[in-house]
Amino acid sequence: SISWKFHRSVASIQRLSLAAKTPDLAGFATEAELYSKYSNRFTRNLQSLFLHSNFANPNREHISLKPKRKIIFPGGVPIRFFLWVYSNGYDLNLRAHLWQKKSGKLLVSLGKLDHFGWKRFEITIPLQKKHRLLYEKRRFPIELTGLSLKPGSSLQKGDFFLYFDQMAVLLENGMEYPGSEIRDTWKGN
Repeated sequence: SISWKFHRSVASIQRLSLAAKTPDLAGFATEAELYSKYSNRFTRNLQSLFLHSNFANPNREHISLKPKRKIIFPGGVPIRFFLWVYSNGYDLNLRAHLWQKKSGKLLVSLGKLDHFGWKRFEITIPLQKKHRLLYEKRRFPIELTGLSLKPGSSLQKGDFFLYFDQMAVLLENGMEYPGSEIRDTWKGN
């Protein structure tokens, strides 16, 4: 379980906690089963991250959720990012903030939270190909530095609440074979 800090562009923090609400969907259950089967780090927690807040002036405010400790992706090239979110049709834009020493800050849009109920967000992580070897060898790993919520133009002022669950990253591992650490300089014809 990851601990999160809550930041606002304006004061008035409501609540950030774990709540006993998870998706009652077949896709969510299948995904959880796959994670537990193929990852020794996955432990199914029957709680979701609950965020309750409000916007007094949606045109000027935003919210950032930042992990208390760094979330460093394991070895391999992160190519896909997944997250389940419960919303009640709010005009909010959700973004993931990634960081890597060579590439710098990467801001990735996950989508709009204007749906009702649970929805799975899945995006391709846009990484620079020239740094691929650095990701594979974990010399310069990628970190998730946070998530942010930015109101859309039609969001009314007032309270809102969201749930977040089952955040995951799909890694592509490079082919390892004897001598793969030596750079190939063969050009061909």
